[in-house]
Amino acid sequence: METFIIIIVILFFLFLIFRKKKTEETINNYSTQPDKIGSQKLLNKELFLDQLSANVLCPNCTIGLELSEDERSAKKFHCPGCEASIDFNFDPPKINCKVEKHLNSSKDNIKSDDELIKICNRVSKDILLGENVKTEWKKDNIKSDDELIKICNQAYENILLGEKLKTEWKNDILIALKSKNVVARRSAALALEAYESPEVISALEEALADSDKAVRDYAENSLITLIKENDEIQNALTILNETFSGFNEETIAKSKKQIDDALDLITSKCEYGNKVLLDRLYQNMELVRSEGQTFLTSTPDFVGDEWYRKQRILKAFSRKPTKNIVQELILLLNVRSKVSQYYSVLQPTIAEVLGEIGDKQAIEPLYDCFNSDNVFSESRIAISVALQKLTGNVLLDPRLIIAEADKKLEVGDKEAVLPLLEQIDSSMFNSLSARDKYYIWYLRGLVYRAQGDKEKAIESFQSSLNYFNAPEAAAHYRLKELLSK
Repeated sequence: METFIIIIVILFFLFLIFRKKKTEETINNYSTQPDKIGSQKLLNKELFLDQLSANVLCPNCTIGLELSEDERSAKKFHCPGCEASIDFNFDPPKINCKVEKHLNSSKDNIKSDDELIKICNRVSKDILLGENVKTEWKKDNIKSDDELIKICNQAYENILLGEKLKTEWKNDILIALKSKNVVARRSAALALEAYESPEVISALEEALADSDKAVRDYAENSLITLIKENDEIQNALTILNETFSGFNEETIAKSKKQIDDALDLITSKCEYGNKVLLDRLYQNMELVRSEGQTFLTSTPDFVGDEWYRKQRILKAFSRKPTKNIVQELILLLNVRSKVSQYYSVLQPTIAEVLGEIGDKQAIEPLYDCFNSDNVFSESRIAISVALQKLTGNVLLDPRLIIAEADKKLEVGDKEAVLPLLEQIDSSMFNSLSARDKYYIWYLRGLVYRAQGDKEKAIESFQSSLNYFNAPEAAAHYRLKELLSK
């Protein structure tokens, strides 16, 4: 084994001696050549001195690189890390960096931050206009924030005065809406309500996410104004306002279709269309907050067709609901009012619409409304149907039986009233409020009175007063009427 190792060592030293001798011969041969440059290249190639190592560090960014054979031979390569071109044929290596061009620019070409901001604003303006973006700009063409605010304020003043607006202002106002200056953005959001175009609508929709609440509010108001003033919307509102419900089934069906088609056109504008309809719904009505409760007031000169229109507006919300409309309907569901049409028309329709929309957040408010004393029979029935749609469960409640009995009596089906009331057993009866107990006996009295059974009618009305004996109780009037005969 030792002999083998000795032989290997001897052979290695012999190889080194041979290599040294070969190198000296090569140098002597090439040094005698007349073409010294060519000789040097041949020498480098022979001695492997004309290639870079397979692994090198970029002299510009110091990242490690693995070179190809061509790059090693050419002693040139492109660094992907710093985007520089490196040439090792020079000492030190030549670095050709893209940034170098900018660094070598004269100071005269370096612009201040203010100049750069103005250029960016101008570029934004040209983008909005669909024009080609140029590389050089004159300072006179770029407006400052103060100038933009002045234009916005002038435009809004013209709106208030009913004066004509300049078309060239629109682009400056759009630029102001994207300004870092919050005053400029607020002024722009106000002024854009008079410029109807897709780009304005788009810009205002983006402004709804602005960090400033005033900008968001102004943008929303401008959007609603623009949609209201749209010719299609105006025509639809005209149809709503001028179409009457009709006097027979044919005219009622025709008017219903005309109104619903008009309303569907408005709600097709999504959130903003529904806001237009909400404004129309509250026409001649107002919500007033007092002593922790919300009251609905209205002008006294309402006609039946106006309540019909409001009902159709509510039903339109169920066909095209938006995220905010449910909250609006819940608010309107539990108000108090001295207007009887609210309880007979609006409240039950609201309950019906909430059931159709299917938003679970309406469940608790519907239960609250059902359990309150601020509800008519129509509403209780509508609420029970809505809750069944929302929960999948049938509402079992004696008050619902009372509501159904009341409805039967209202439509003249008095024969169905007493059997319905008989479904309320003693345990159900005991769970009812005094007003509900009163109303059960009052309904019985009305049925007996209609059937001509005076004795049972008097007995029923007297029994009702055991539970509610306030002066305004209608049973007092009925008893007085019967006893006077």
